[in-house]
This record gives sequence, structure tokens and C-alpha cells, in this order.
Amino acid sequence: MNCLHVRDEAARLGLHGLNRQLLDYWLALAGEASLPSHRAFDPVHLGEVLRGCALFEVRIGQSVICRLAGTVFQLAFGTDLAGEDWLNRTLKAHRRQRLIRFSAIAQGAIGVARRTIPGRDQVRPEVIEELLLPFVSADGVTPVLVHSSWRPQGEEWLGVDGAAGFALAREFHLIDLEMPCSHA
Repeated sequence: MNCLHVRDEAARLGLHGLNRQLLDYWLALAGEASLPSHRAFDPVHLGEVLRGCALFEVRIGQSVICRLAGTVFQLAFGTDLAGEDWLNRTLKAHRRQRLIRFSAIAQGAIGVARRTIPGRDQVRPEVIEELLLPFVSADGVTPVLVHSSWRPQGEEWLGVDGAAGFALAREFHLIDLEMPCSHA
């Protein structure tokens, strides 16, 4: 993986705050020629980042199963997503595209998604940024870590309608991972 390329693309996209912190940690875990193992991932190093993380198991072209979901995801959906197929939480019209996006991540890319929601002050809209990071595949399953920059205030929850599903972010970028990694 070309770490300089990934850092440059993240900077070009304006990756910020906690997502940038997570990307830097993920890159530090990366070996000279491979993705990091999810077993090397130590949540102790992440602090506030951890609240906004969810870990998915991706079977390319088949499924996206949530294995762990931080409190941000639990508050956004009003329930624990662990064990659920993420595609079932997606609007029917968007399921195929979500599977394509997660499959692309599992095949060797980083994803950056941005969505705009009404602002808490009801004046300015708020941009939520999501970072999608793959780990080494095993037995046809690729762990993919997703981090959301959205943070609730107090008892607030995002209020996603679970029956209708969650729409795809309109803005989505893929950063291809190039081999080998050059550290700077």
C-alpha cells in the first residue's frame, strides 16, 4: 500500500478530525506490503474515535454483516446493529449500490462518504463524514471498519427510519490502495 498516496488523497478530500486520526492509526498498523489485520487493531489507542466505529464482515458481492457497533451507531438507529445485515438497513433502491461500495472497499480501497443533514441549530446544515477501512481478508470475509463523524448531543439520536432504511451518502470517494507502502 502506498501510504503517501493515501495520505495525499485524504488531505485532498479534506478528511478531518477523528476520521483523520483513525486513518493515521490504521496506516501505522499497515505492513510494508499489506493491509493491517483487524486483530492488530487496539481500541485502547482510539478514545473518542471508538464511539463512532462499527465493524462489518463483508462477503464480496453477497453481504455486509455488522459485528460490532459503537454508541454513535446505536444512537443513530435507536438499536444495536450487531448481527444485522447492513443491506437490510438500507433503502431498497440503494442496496445494490451499497453492496458495490462495500465490495470495493473489501477488494482494496478506502472509502470516504459525506452526507448532509439538517443542522442542530436549524440554520446551517451539518456534514457527516464516514471513513471505511478494510482489514486483511480471511476465509472469504473482509473486516471493514466504518467510522462516522456524527456525535449526538445529550440524548439526541439521528432518528433514522429503520422501516424505510438508510440512504446512501450522495458524495462517495474511493482511494485505491497501491502496493508497496512507503513510509514518510
